[in-house]
Amino acid sequence: TMIEKPKGNPLTIKRDVFEIAVNPDDINVPTIYRSTLSKADNKRIFREKNAAVAIGKLENKTHIFGITKGQFSIIDILHHVLNEIGPADLDISTWTSSTSDLRTVHDFLDSGRIKKLRFLVDFSFQRRAPEIITDMRKRFGEGCIRVTRNHAKFYLLRNENWNIVIRTSMNLNFNPRI
Repeated sequence: TMIEKPKGNPLTIKRDVFEIAVNPDDINVPTIYRSTLSKADNKRIFREKNAAVAIGKLENKTHIFGITKGQFSIIDILHHVLNEIGPADLDISTWTSSTSDLRTVHDFLDSGRIKKLRFLVDFSFQRRAPEIITDMRKRFGEGCIRVTRNHAKFYLLRNENWNIVIRTSMNLNFNPRI
């Protein structure tokens, strides 16, 4: 038998305007969601859960490879990993960072989830975001920041039972892209 090939790109073929993608009678989820949390907090919780589902339970001597389309960022991964392994030392290598993610890292430190913290950042970061560098030094101390030519993004977490390396293309900020 001969298989007929579609004519043209199936993603660009014009469809009938009245084609039903989803029958409303087939939707079995609540149509209303109520929350006392802010919109930003709801989004954060959603991203943290996406990271937890994508990564799953951590096991020793296991490599996990993943690609995200922006469903979560590195801070969500760190949140999940710290939930899995408990309090740990954290080393961050990043080209840039956002103030909000630095605030979250500070919360990790204040709550005892992070015991010791060090940063390796690109020298241009000081020029591009001097207010964030000043904030980092104020929050985490002068000695926690090392500056060099750096475009590497990795995160090291260590405690008595775990040595975890996260190699990524994600800076310490929200990355809504692949």
